Amino acid sequence: MAISDYLFVGNSTSIQSYTVATGTGVLTFKDSIGNDGRGLTAVGEWLIGIGYGDGVSVYSVDGSGNITLDNTHKQGSGFGYGLWADQNFIYVAAGGEGIHTYSIDSSTGLLTYIDTDDQGGEYREIWGDGRFIYVAVGTVGFKGLYSYEVDGSGNLTYKSSITPAVGDGCFGVWGDGEFILAAARNGGIYSYTVADGTGVFTEKDSDFQTSYYFDVWGEVGGTYIYVAGYGAGIRSYTIATGTGVLTHVDSDFQSSLAHGVSSDGEFQFIANNADGVQSYINVSGVFTFKDSDDQGGTTSFDVWGSSEYIAPPALAINSVEQLDHLDYDPNDSSKNPHWPGAVKIVYTLGP
Repeated sequence: MAISDYLFVGNSTSIQSYTVATGTGVLTFKDSIGNDGRGLTAVGEWLIGIGYGDGVSVYSVDGSGNITLDNTHKQGSGFGYGLWADQNFIYVAAGGEGIHTYSIDSSTGLLTYIDTDDQGGEYREIWGDGRFIYVAVGTVGFKGLYSYEVDGSGNLTYKSSITPAVGDGCFGVWGDGEFILAAARNGGIYSYTVADGTGVFTEKDSDFQTSYYFDVWGEVGGTYIYVAGYGAGIRSYTIATGTGVLTHVDSDFQSSLAHGVSSDGEFQFIANNADGVQSYINVSGVFTFKDSDDQGGTTSFDVWGSSEYIAPPALAINSVEQLDHLDYDPNDSSKNPHWPGAVKIVYTLGP
């Protein structure tokens, strides 16, 4: 089995691996390693985590789902909330220390620190779309979104920012290729367009139901956007092509306080604070709860098991095609990591 065959959950004391049964969504615990997993991502067959003072850690996962720590690098205090990776670099939302970039050796998993930029505030989550890297910033100082350019060496250039009209900053960020979506805590969910070249944001719409909005995610080329609602479970939205208008479809609350949300193309998952991880399936955006598992740890922060993928810097998305399988090749930029629900993204050189 490959790393893509597992679901990973990060909490305040450990990172856990699971399998998810096709058709039923039943979660089967496989292994746990005692490192803080506030943020998770993957590069090829390497699992990457960030924790409270643990720095960036690189893990290998064997065919039984067992997790082994291979490399760690601390930049500054080593603190971080969120991670993202493309085919070139790893990006770290390092709280009050800004954004860090790293490269990774695809053979050994060895990390090399490259650059840092700090425009102020608590850097909490990261996403990118091939044009810019976007950072969700909240709670202290500046509260909103930042956009960055990244050059071929991994060096960062700050571009622009926006503050949601309502809310205590942004805690999650994702994009569907047309719009950037932000989970703005007590301000709800916001949609934005971003101007080529300048990275300037334009607000298109927002929606608030109840409680806090902590994370946002969707399936590239899919229909629905998912939100982790702190105290409100999981929510689904549609977004209108061309206008960015958001429509709330459904919510489901089983227990606890959802921090993170993800999907594998069949099921949706939330990292659910003290109650571990929960799986759902939706039909026309309406959720049915499938399973849950809690292996301990005070707070489950993040869940990873999907094709959450950034286009390489300086490339523009031309088309998106849903695939059942696509092998990862670190030397071939046309191939994405083999994650369940993987997508093939066709690129052309940007302006």
